[in-house]
Amino acid sequence: MRKKWQLKDFLEELAAFQIMYKTLASHRRIRQQVVAQRISRYVPFQLAQRARTDLKRGNRVKYYKALQKQLSQYNADDPNLQSSVQFTGKTFQRLANRHWWGLLATYVQFAARALPLLLWLKNKAQGLANLYGRYQLRKEIILGTIKAFLRRHISPPKDRHFNNREKHEDFNFKLSLQDKKPGSSAMLRVKNEARNILECLTSIADCFDEIVVVDNASDDTTVEKIQHFQATHPQGQKVTLHHYPFQIARCGEEHQQTAANSVHSLGYFYNWCLSHCHHKTVIKWDGDMLFVANNNAKGSFRNFLKRIEDGPTPSFSSFLVQTVYRDAQQHYWLSTYERASEIRVISNHPNVFFQKGLHFETLIIHPFNKVHRLTQVIAYEIKDITTDEFTHWTSLSFDGPRKVKEYRNYRHLQLGFIKPGHYNFEMAVKLNREKV
Repeated sequence: MRKKWQLKDFLEELAAFQIMYKTLASHRRIRQQVVAQRISRYVPFQLAQRARTDLKRGNRVKYYKALQKQLSQYNADDPNLQSSVQFTGKTFQRLANRHWWGLLATYVQFAARALPLLLWLKNKAQGLANLYGRYQLRKEIILGTIKAFLRRHISPPKDRHFNNREKHEDFNFKLSLQDKKPGSSAMLRVKNEARNILECLTSIADCFDEIVVVDNASDDTTVEKIQHFQATHPQGQKVTLHHYPFQIARCGEEHQQTAANSVHSLGYFYNWCLSHCHHKTVIKWDGDMLFVANNNAKGSFRNFLKRIEDGPTPSFSSFLVQTVYRDAQQHYWLSTYERASEIRVISNHPNVFFQKGLHFETLIIHPFNKVHRLTQVIAYEIKDITTDEFTHWTSLSFDGPRKVKEYRNYRHLQLGFIKPGHYNFEMAVKLNREKV
C-alpha cells in the first residue's frame, strides 16, 4: 500500500521541481520538453488524482493555489505553453474540487485534443480501405481474364454483345464473328486534336485501307478539319467519322471507380470504336501520331502488315513509337531514350477486345498467339508542351515508368531545363528535316 501524502509532501514536490526548473535554465529546449510533459501528463493524471484522494477539501484548495502560481511562471517564461498551462490548471481545479460536471468537461476537452489523432487514424484506415479496393479490382481483372480465356476455348466463337448500364440503346453494340474485308483499318480515338489531326491523316492515308476516326466530344475545330480532309484529300473517302458524345473516365482513380459496362468506361469506348472497323486487321493509332518519313518506316510497315495478314492464324504485333515534344517556337525535341512499344496491331475478331484494367483499358488476346515485334521506330507521338497533355489522367501520380519519364521530360522542357545540345535530346526545326 502506498504512503498517503500530506499537504507538505505536495508542496515539497513543487519545490523540488522548481529547483530542477531553474537548473535547466541554460538548456531551454530540454526544459520546454520537461515542462510540457509535466503539465500535460504528470499534473492531471498523477498529482491531481492523488490530491483528490489524499487531501481534504481545504488543503486541496491550498495546493491548487500553489500549483497555479507555479504554472503561471511557466506561462510567463514560455508563451507557447499558455494553452497547455491554462488547460492543466482548469483540469486540476475540477479534479481537486470533485465537481462531476467539471470532470465531464475535462474529458470532453481531452477528446477534443485527441481529435487530430483520430483523424490521422481515420486517414490510415481509409488508406487501408483503398489498398483493399485495389486488391479487389486486381482480383476482378484476373478472374475476368480467366473467364474470357475459358469462354474462348471451351465454348465455340460467337458474337460478343455489349450493353451499357445507362441504357443508351443507340450505343449498345456487338463485335461480330462475320467475315471481315481483307486489309487493315486504322482506329483513331480523338479529342481536341485540331493541331495535329490533318498532319496525322495525311501521314497515314496511303497506308491503310480504312481510317475510322471516333471523335469524343471535341470542343475545338477537330471535326471540321476531319470533314475538310474527307472532302478535299484524294484519299479522303477512306475516312469515316463517328461521334461518341459521352465523357470518358480519366485514367487512374476515376477509371477504377467507373463500371466496366458504363458508356463512360475507357474499355467500353475502345470496344465501341473497334466495332466500327470492317477489315481483318486493326491498327490502334493516335491522333497525335505521324509516320517517320526519313527511314522508310512506311514501306517497312506496309510489308510488315502484309506478312501478318497473309499468316495462317490471327496474330498481334507491336512497333516502336518515338515521343517528340513540340515547344512554343515550333521546335521538335526528340528524346533519344524515350521509345515505347505496345501491341497496336490486332485481329478484328470478337475474341479480341478491351476490358477494364487497373489504371486504364487492357487488351484481351489469345495467350498462345505469337506477338510479332517490329524493332524499327515507325511513328512519332507528338506532345505539345504549350498545352496540358495529361488531362486524361485523374492525378499526376503514375505507376508505370513510361508515364513517369514522359511527364518528367514534358515538365523539364516547359521549365527550360533542357537546352540545345543536351545529350538525351535532338532538336529539329521540322520533323524529318534539318537538325539544329
